[in-house]
Amino acid sequence: MPVLRSIAPFVLAVTLAFPADAAAQALGLPVRNAGAPRGLLIAADIGVPNDASGLGTTYGASAGIGFGLLGLTATVARSTIEGGDAQTSVGATANFRLIGGPLVPFSATLQAGVGRWSGSSVEGGEITSYSYPLGLGLGLTIASPVVSLKPWLAPRVQWTRVSEAGAYGAGGTTTDAAISGGIDLGFINGITIRGMYDRVLNDGADVSVWSVGLGYSLRIGL
Repeated sequence: MPVLRSIAPFVLAVTLAFPADAAAQALGLPVRNAGAPRGLLIAADIGVPNDASGLGTTYGASAGIGFGLLGLTATVARSTIEGGDAQTSVGATANFRLIGGPLVPFSATLQAGVGRWSGSSVEGGEITSYSYPLGLGLGLTIASPVVSLKPWLAPRVQWTRVSEAGAYGAGGTTTDAAISGGIDLGFINGITIRGMYDRVLNDGADVSVWSVGLGYSLRIGL
């Protein structure tokens, strides 16, 4: 269960000023943990969160690079917000492949990440939110001569820290369980069509988001 420590006026200001936490890699997009990237990766995704998030459509772009068992990915996203200005958020993840390889269809990947975004509260202060996901991703690659199918599932723990400069100058921390998953369709030319889903278990007000995207990977032998 989430634990929130804050004073009542700050909670009211935050609730009115910006949406609930909608995933962590970047605001309004699923936390992707489908394995460590191999070589270079670029991708674009469109996210559609549920009503509990307070967000509209999110557009995101990602770039990643893999070094053997380690992969690094950075994401930037732009989200519309109901009754407010659009917000830009950034996120980054580090993935370490525990199991998996070119000839091993099953993969297990440990992931740690951080996401950040900021905005103005109704009291005139500057709100900043940091989210830290930590989880394990499990994937299975089903290969074929033309198209490979890769379903994956990734439970995680997510810590979120919110602070406000000016106005009340308070802050709060939550700890939530969350899960994401998806399916990748990979083609031999390096193009991938990917669909993802993310849900943060937030004590009866679960925040979730669907996304669809397109990626391209280039093996460079790192």
